[in-house]
Amino acid sequence: MEIIYTKPLMQAVVNDEYNAYAEVLPEAQRSLQLVRPENLSTPGIPDSLMKRVFDVVFSLILMLLGFPAFTLLYLITRLSSRGPAFYKQERNGRNGKPFHIYKFRSMHVDAEQYGPMLSSANDPRITRWGKIMCRSRLDELPQFWNVLIGDMSIVRRNYRCILINS
Repeated sequence: MEIIYTKPLMQAVVNDEYNAYAEVLPEAQRSLQLVRPENLSTPGIPDSLMKRVFDVVFSLILMLLGFPAFTLLYLITRLSSRGPAFYKQERNGRNGKPFHIYKFRSMHVDAEQYGPMLSSANDPRITRWGKIMCRSRLDELPQFWNVLIGDMSIVRRNYRCILINS
């Protein structure tokens, strides 16, 4: 048996996965067996535990190796405008449980005085340094702390496997 990893289908809603792959690979229609990623687990170890271990190890490695960059971003954020370097906002997590998400602050301190609003390209609430961070997504880096403490999880690309009998 040969395992071939394929990219996910083009965001199409598919009711019958077998027929969807049969359209993609018509020559293999009779020999396809689809395997869902959740069925490719490590024997004796629950998938949820493996996912949590991955999240903790990945976050720790990234935060330790990225510590100099985190420190630099913290200092630039603090020095570029008044107020704290971090921004926290309440979000709803799994099963509706609220938690605080952390980001580097990209807006002026009183930016949400009239309540949360979506930002736009030339939003005056965003600081000059905040525009750089948002474009490069550097403001999102503190969310690895949320992953480490279990409020969030790393989302991995969902590759599907096709097993071809040979």
